[in-house]
Amino acid sequence: MLLVVLLALWSGPAAGGGGRLAPVQDRYEPGQAATLVGYTQGPVPDEPFYAYLRPVDDGSLPALDDTGRYVGELAVRETTHRGYLRFRVSVTFVVPANLPAGQYELTYCDDPCTGQFLGDLVPSPVSVGVSPARPVVRMWAPEEPEIADLAPGAVLVGPGYQTTAGALRAPPTTAAVPPTTTPAPVAVATTPAPAAGGDDMALGLPIALVLASAGATALVLSRLQRAHRQLKGTLVLR
Repeated sequence: MLLVVLLALWSGPAAGGGGRLAPVQDRYEPGQAATLVGYTQGPVPDEPFYAYLRPVDDGSLPALDDTGRYVGELAVRETTHRGYLRFRVSVTFVVPANLPAGQYELTYCDDPCTGQFLGDLVPSPVSVGVSPARPVVRMWAPEEPEIADLAPGAVLVGPGYQTTAGALRAPPTTAAVPPTTTPAPVAVATTPAPAAGGDDMALGLPIALVLASAGATALVLSRLQRAHRQLKGTLVLR
């Protein structure tokens, strides 16, 4: 809701006359380097345009002229966008050290000054030594390099987005993925199986040997006794 209000405040005058350059900082001090950036869909005349800084007038429709202080030449380059972002227009200058604090506007003109427009750009507000008269909304492309120098809360509007400079600069968040861990092996208590030839066999083997030996002995004795009885009977018969 706040952003809608800001857009209404900022774009009301511009809707009647075109786009504007927006300052990187909301306010500048005398002697400080100032940068303003804006976009337009053109057309762009094939001639240079020069920027001038002048006090804000009584609020009437701003006109293009060269009555202010000359501050530099507008830099114009074509972007990869279409529509109102097709041409990027910017200017960087040092605010005159003896400039009284107040609300100013940056206007421009060709040379000689004919009042020809550069696309749909109209004079743009600049605050020197004071806070802006209204919130500044920057209608810039998302890859605009000057976004890096904006205050985190600076409002940005572009094709398909409405955000702040801080939110646009923030790295994308990714869902945290828990680390993959291999579960430790669970110790399982086991009862060792009796080994072949263990205690049971060690005990059973001697017993089997004794029993086998006793059986053999009994068999031998039984045969000897039977032979002895036969021999004794033979001797008696004779």
